[in-house]
Amino acid sequence: MKRFLIRLILFVTVFPALLVLVFWDVYFHLPAALLVILVSSIGASEISWILNVRGFPSNRFLVPVLGAMFPILAYLELWKLLSTSQVLMIVALVIILISSRFIFAQRDQFVHDILLRVVANFSILIYPSFFSYFIIHLMKFENSSFYLMVFLLATFGNDAMAYVFGNLFGKRGALKISPNKSIAGFMGGFLVSPIVLLVCAHLWPHLFGTWVNALSFGSLAGLATILGDLFESALKRSASVKDSGNVIPGRGGMMDSIDSLLFAAPVFYYYLEFIGAK
Repeated sequence: MKRFLIRLILFVTVFPALLVLVFWDVYFHLPAALLVILVSSIGASEISWILNVRGFPSNRFLVPVLGAMFPILAYLELWKLLSTSQVLMIVALVIILISSRFIFAQRDQFVHDILLRVVANFSILIYPSFFSYFIIHLMKFENSSFYLMVFLLATFGNDAMAYVFGNLFGKRGALKISPNKSIAGFMGGFLVSPIVLLVCAHLWPHLFGTWVNALSFGSLAGLATILGDLFESALKRSASVKDSGNVIPGRGGMMDSIDSLLFAAPVFYYYLEFIGAK
């Protein structure tokens, strides 16, 4: 009950603050973009810690840079300071530089750990950094404040209702990797995303397309949100840790709060790119 109350207090205080940032549309949502960059960097450090628990070491100074790299590049794209091809070129150069560093290793232990370090560095570059790239790109659309608001409602709402339904109606774990999550929780959370999109399609059809598109997308976003949550649970389960960190009371680490958003972000972005945003 105490954990539930803490999570409820966080939701009713932090979520409105996020909405303020979302609608503070200055310089392509600069305040929100800076928050995404910071969160991605912290999340990378938490993933680095989880990997290190399993024997995959990484450089503690390099990790936050890798975590922030993709969202920073995405924001520079919004300003047309970089093209997509230039972003890919920079990423390729960074990968080459990181890889080249291992060629000149001298210490026996470092040489022995090269494969483990490569896996750790590239994993961190993808998760959460690469997925955060799409969150930044949601800021490029016209009416981006509304889209960001719906993105947060569809994902955080999914996560919140999964927790509520799981506690009220769930009896046993649905998956071995996450024994505390139940079928009832999955269903309760999943339904939130299509409902949010259907309501938005009804209120703003010119922004979200037809109800058929909204229902289809909401279902995909709901599934992606759940998969994002379960993927991080799988990582923690593999490392035998309960939370990714302790920076957020009642929630654990930063990744414990944003894991649901990460897989949903590219789904949401490509929906707006090809179907929703006009």
